[in-house]
Amino acid sequence: MKGFFSLENPLIQFLSLICDLMLLNVAFIWGNSLLNGEASGDLSGGFSAWIGQFIPFLSPDSPNGHFLIRKMAHFSIFFLLGIWLGWLMGMLQERKVFLRALILAACVATIDESIQRFIPARYGCFSDMLLDSCGAAAGISFLLFGHTLWQKRKSKKEHSL
Repeated sequence: MKGFFSLENPLIQFLSLICDLMLLNVAFIWGNSLLNGEASGDLSGGFSAWIGQFIPFLSPDSPNGHFLIRKMAHFSIFFLLGIWLGWLMGMLQERKVFLRALILAACVATIDESIQRFIPARYGCFSDMLLDSCGAAAGISFLLFGHTLWQKRKSKKEHSL
C-alpha cells in the first residue's frame, strides 16, 4: 500500500535525507567534542597549517591563526546545522521555524560544551556556545532568505504565464 508516509514518496525520502544530514552533523560536532585536548589541537592545527598555505593570516605561525580557525569551525559547522534544522522545521510545516530551529541548535551547542567539561584538557566555554548559536542563526536566516527569494521568483513565473 502506497500512502503519504511510504518510503516510496519522494517528499518522505527527501525529509529522511535532511534528517540523516542533520544527525551526521550533530554526530560530527559531538564526536569532535569527545576528542581529548591534544587530539583536538592536532586536528585544528593540521587544518590551520593546510589553510595557512592559501590564507597566511590563518596559519599556525600567525599570532591568532589557530584561534581564528577554531572559532570559524564553530561558526561554520553550526551554520550548516542551522540550515538542516531550518529546512526540517519548514518541511514539517512548523510555525516559528526560526525560533524552533534555533532552540534545537542551542541545545546541541549546550550539550557540546557540556561534553567537553568531562574530557581531559578540554573545557566547556559559554562564549563558544554563543558563537555556535550565532552560526546556527545565520544558517537558518540564510535558508529562510533563500526560500523567500525562491518563492518570489516562483510567484513571478506563475503570474507571467
